[in-house]
Amino acid sequence: MPEVTEEEEHYSKSELLGEYETVFEHSYDAIFFVSVEKNGTFCYLKNNKKHQNLTGISLEELRGKTPYQLFEKEQADYIVSKFLTCCQLKDTINFQESLEFPTGKGTFQTILSPILKDGEVVRIVGIGRDITNQRQSQEGLWSSEKKLSTYLDKAPIGVFIINSLGNFIEINQKICTMTGYSKKDLLELSLIDITTSDNYNFNTKVFNNLINDGQVDEFFEINHKNGNKLWLHFQASKIDNDQYICFVGDITKLKESEKSLKKTRKIFNHFLDAIEDGFWYWDIQTGEFFLSDNFYSMLGYEPNELKLNYNDWHKLIHPDDLESVKKEISQKLLREKEGANIEFRAKTKSGSYKWINGKGNVVEFDNNRVPIKAAGIQIDINARKEYEELYKSIVNAAKTVSLIVTDLNGIIREFSPGAEAIFGYTRDEMIGKHVRKIIVSSDLKKIPDFLNKLKREREGFTFETERIRKSGERFPVRLTLQPLFDNEGNFHGTLAIIVDISDLKETEKRLRKSEQRFILLFLKLQQLFIHLNWLIIDQ
Repeated sequence: MPEVTEEEEHYSKSELLGEYETVFEHSYDAIFFVSVEKNGTFCYLKNNKKHQNLTGISLEELRGKTPYQLFEKEQADYIVSKFLTCCQLKDTINFQESLEFPTGKGTFQTILSPILKDGEVVRIVGIGRDITNQRQSQEGLWSSEKKLSTYLDKAPIGVFIINSLGNFIEINQKICTMTGYSKKDLLELSLIDITTSDNYNFNTKVFNNLINDGQVDEFFEINHKNGNKLWLHFQASKIDNDQYICFVGDITKLKESEKSLKKTRKIFNHFLDAIEDGFWYWDIQTGEFFLSDNFYSMLGYEPNELKLNYNDWHKLIHPDDLESVKKEISQKLLREKEGANIEFRAKTKSGSYKWINGKGNVVEFDNNRVPIKAAGIQIDINARKEYEELYKSIVNAAKTVSLIVTDLNGIIREFSPGAEAIFGYTRDEMIGKHVRKIIVSSDLKKIPDFLNKLKREREGFTFETERIRKSGERFPVRLTLQPLFDNEGNFHGTLAIIVDISDLKETEKRLRKSEQRFILLFLKLQQLFIHLNWLIIDQ
């Protein structure tokens, strides 16, 4: 090898140091150096611009300082413990940590690497990356996934989510009870894995229709874990590029006795989350504005961390909701003096938005009846909004089953898309109307008895009857009535799940006619057989 001259070696080292300084100063990550002193202390040597911007600590402030000279004792103890671990292992360590700098609190992914001389650690190179926003996003995702899992597990019908390969992604407890498989079992299988061999081709076709069309409403036969066959009414819809939500009901017994049935019931109960109230007070003349600690807690703030005046409160309201809030206050509260009641989104400490229900009234007038003071409450309805979205998605997915909610006076409060399809009325035509429009007179007389039974037994019941379409046509239905209770357990309404069984009844009618024709044919053949026997005997 050719010898390297001293000049060339010096130039090479200078060039390398220049490249090192460029990388050090312009790195995307925060970099710092720590000296390991012989007395066991740690002193900072230097930090790059990214580290200075991230922490708010300049090179002059950092150089030669120990962690105890820069930070509170508790944080300094923690930092020193990490340095000691790196020195003891004499190896790189990688970890997440939460630290507080002059720029504020944050979460960081940190790497500490030792520099050894004669087998001892003499320097530590630290590299840090701010992952605060990423961490918050992950926590929000984990929270959303946890809520979704809770909703699914509480659903009174079978619900699962699959991907385009048929693999199970999420399963609620009802599915496990229905099929005999545990969640662990199903998460290792696909929908096709548990389909029966007798209906494999048909089930595969149903699944392919779901993938191609984005929705399906069919029967599906699978194997129960105990080896029995299980018939499911399978309704599914696409929810994103590679996920499909499926609602299923066990119709095994119904399928055994009524092979032509193509509808089944869906049961849905709607729950409202408990709400915590935040009190507000507004002196309209002086502009004094007060919000209780509960309101700040709703938005993620600690007591006394944030105090808002009236204009500051407006800044928290979502831009799309601000005008409607101002209009409600100026018209309803101040002009018409009948009180304000509006739902809007408010910005939380984390930067996300939460749904709030603001209510209030004028509590004091001057001598000319001009409002001078107002007060009210602000209620966290974010959970309720999430339930409403879940409710809407389930009601909209139930397009082949009629869901009708009525109060104890028989007034219709909800009329699903399935009800529109079955009865021929639109939702707007039926909301607020009495249920007598679609009930036959014989059932109308029984309504008090039905309500007493639901209230007494606190559970639903199913029977066959008739209902009336908008056209005046009477048609057979399978009707399930479920009682609805408020948060205090008071009976306040009913949920009717109605399945049109016209096709089933028509099939039964055809079967009876076929049976009658078979019996007549059999009798004729019997008579012919007797006649032939007599002819043979005569011969």
